[in-house]
Amino acid sequence: MSGLNAIILIAAVIAVVAILVLLRQPLARALRLMLRPLRGAARKAARRSRGGVRPRQVVGQGALASIGHVLLGESQIDHALHDFEAHAKSHLRAHHGIGFRWLQPLAGYIALKPEMSENDAKAYFEESRGFFCHDTPVFEDPNAFYEEIEGRHIIEMFGPRDYGAYYFLNGVRRTVNANVRILTLWASVILSAFVLFAIALEQSWIPFGQDGLNGTGWAALLMDRNFLICASGAAAIAVILALSYLHHISQQNAGRELNAFLVGYFAILGQQYIAASAECGRMYNNFSTKAEAIERSKFWFLAMEWIAFRQLFIENFTRNAIYQVQRNSSFYVFYIPILFALTFGLTFLLVSHAGPGGLMLHWGPSAYLAVAFLSVLIAIYFYALHDVTKVFHDALTPDQWNGFSSRNHLDTVAKLVGQYNGEIVYQRARFQPQG
Repeated sequence: MSGLNAIILIAAVIAVVAILVLLRQPLARALRLMLRPLRGAARKAARRSRGGVRPRQVVGQGALASIGHVLLGESQIDHALHDFEAHAKSHLRAHHGIGFRWLQPLAGYIALKPEMSENDAKAYFEESRGFFCHDTPVFEDPNAFYEEIEGRHIIEMFGPRDYGAYYFLNGVRRTVNANVRILTLWASVILSAFVLFAIALEQSWIPFGQDGLNGTGWAALLMDRNFLICASGAAAIAVILALSYLHHISQQNAGRELNAFLVGYFAILGQQYIAASAECGRMYNNFSTKAEAIERSKFWFLAMEWIAFRQLFIENFTRNAIYQVQRNSSFYVFYIPILFALTFGLTFLLVSHAGPGGLMLHWGPSAYLAVAFLSVLIAIYFYALHDVTKVFHDALTPDQWNGFSSRNHLDTVAKLVGQYNGEIVYQRARFQPQG
């Protein structure tokens, strides 16, 4: 194999790997094909778990299935929210920056209103049955991630009332992780291209690239290997820093949109909670018969309880989503460059021994200069991405969310119970004989 063909082959392999990482679907389908002999046993395990029977772990399936989950990008949460997808896509705007994006909910995405009528309380009471009567499965599919099982379970407990919140949280999580994947992908491609260019300059058949200046002017400068290495290294540094800045802006916007959404959503739930608790406090004065008292108290009290639990579990879902953002991002930052490095190294070893015309390394001044620039590029990469989700996290202000703890639910329930019991004691004392 000639040296030129070897360079072309390495570039083609790097391009193929980049496309596979960018799309993810081909990699996931290839993994599924590899897992085909084990998929039958895995399906049986899933069916057993849904039937309440202890599922068995298929040897090797769990580890490979976890990789497949990351590659394919589908989860049990996505399947649980499938019915809401059409509405969400028509009421969510995806802002596309240069290579990165973030989500913004539009008007009409959330149908919740802060006011609560008695019909709303009755509707909440009926919907709360799905939560208060929900059977928690003890055994789950062991080949799935814990957080997606937990997320699906939360969605199933509360039904479609909060689909909008769960879909947006899951969408933000996917978008933020996708931005990190794209950044690490392009950085890995740039590093690979720089190394490939440096190797090509060392080959004797390259028509340009000499050690030292041979003449004057730009033509002579462009023939100097040292200048070409410095120029390409500086360009690579500039592009990585520019991509890191664009990624920073997109992640910051994603965090701000999520924070604004949660502030608004929790504010509505808080107003509904206050309205329901206030109505519960007036119940003993707002009825004419015993049957009416029991019926109306049931509606308002359980509506209040359900609102409180909804907010608590939305916060748990939010915590899981943020955890997934950080964990998956750390996977991308570390494993994608490793994948490119291994691919590049193995391909280079193959082509460098493919006959006398293969690639050869010549350690001259320009080669050492290339190694120095590569070290700087790697240092910049890990410096820029060592805490890649920090700007996203910094945009979140949980202390301003007016969350579950701010409901002071314990004191509210204690006050209502004490108020009801006090009224019972007062009425009993009125009709007890004196003396």
